[in-house]
Amino acid sequence: MRVIVAHPNAQHSHRLALAIQRAGWLEAYVTQLYYNRCRWPFSLVCLLPRQIQARIDDLLFRRHLEGLDPDRVTTSGLWAELAFVLLNRLGMAKNLRERWLFYTSRRFSGRVGCLAAMNADMVIGTDGASLDAFRIAKQAGVTCVLDLSHPHVLTCLRIEQEERELAPEFSKTFDSFAMDSSDIDYHVAEVQEADAVIVASTFAKESLVENDIDLKRVHVVPYGVDTKRFHPPEQAVASNGVSSDRLRVLFVGRAGQRKGIGYLLQAVHELRKTHNVSLTVVGNLWGDALAFEPYAEDYVHLGRVPDSIFPQVYHQADVFVLPSLIEGFGLVILEAMAAGLPVIVTQNTGGRDLVEDGVEGFIIPIRNVKVLQERLIYLSENPNVRRQMGQAARRKAERYPWERYYQGIAETVQEIHRGRMSL
Repeated sequence: MRVIVAHPNAQHSHRLALAIQRAGWLEAYVTQLYYNRCRWPFSLVCLLPRQIQARIDDLLFRRHLEGLDPDRVTTSGLWAELAFVLLNRLGMAKNLRERWLFYTSRRFSGRVGCLAAMNADMVIGTDGASLDAFRIAKQAGVTCVLDLSHPHVLTCLRIEQEERELAPEFSKTFDSFAMDSSDIDYHVAEVQEADAVIVASTFAKESLVENDIDLKRVHVVPYGVDTKRFHPPEQAVASNGVSSDRLRVLFVGRAGQRKGIGYLLQAVHELRKTHNVSLTVVGNLWGDALAFEPYAEDYVHLGRVPDSIFPQVYHQADVFVLPSLIEGFGLVILEAMAAGLPVIVTQNTGGRDLVEDGVEGFIIPIRNVKVLQERLIYLSENPNVRRQMGQAARRKAERYPWERYYQGIAETVQEIHRGRMSL
């Protein structure tokens, strides 16, 4: 079996490609930018001053994976993607960013389709960049698999519309702010065109069933975590455990209402009146900054943290909270658990597949500030329970190494291939 894995950016696609490579099926991993210092043009980086080299390494850290065969990597649209990465770091306007991604992803999809039609038995593409590839590849009898990183787009839009009415002040902080009818139609058609869909969580699977996708086409393979990179601190950090009465809450991710940031800010704002609680937000504030102004005194915003020191942010916290309304999985949940933190996550994340309520943390309903406050108060007042939950979280994370993901992908792809061959 010859398999092409395609993703215009990165996300977890390097891991997916490595899983297929380990199974001996990888024909090519197609992307727009893959950072390899041994290949042009990145071989020129070594000629630059070390300080600049370090900045470039950090900027492109997520565009490389050790172990992935560089001879199997094909780039398409390198210079456009490199320009996008640089402009995005400099603060590209949100609407321009979304339009850029829309058009480059569509062009990328067409190229992948032509490549798959000539060289593959199966193509695995990502949401938002696969419809043209699937339509071209299907004409050549190629099996088309969608690696869906988000819940179904119509479920996302339903929840978003509800949220615009419930919390209009945060309405401009949604990722899909620039999505128009053609974007929506593209995503809907993409799922329909795929022979099979791989998702990472039960919630994502349920969103597909909600939108009349045959459950037999849907396969759940949870992501993994590097437990060597993400681990508890070697020595207890002040306030971690029992050394302080201040509860340090951590949020990591693109801080917008898709991830429920408004509800977390509201909860902490009220709690600070009666409890010693602090909130640290790691990641860009998304959309309209005016929405965050009423809570300016309630959190510390670190912005983007360099990848080289990113795992350390978990060491400065007592509990991790991801109150997402819409989440395909939430890899940061596993990272926090691996770092030994109890987690508070909503039902609309991959947390349901990872966390037993009351053991490694808590599963809470979306939009429920009262329940979130109650869980935070409980952890604040029970440091020994907090520590036990953190230890349990670490043990659970150790059951989800990337090796488990590689095995799950190989088994799923083989199952899909056998199913297609039996038709």
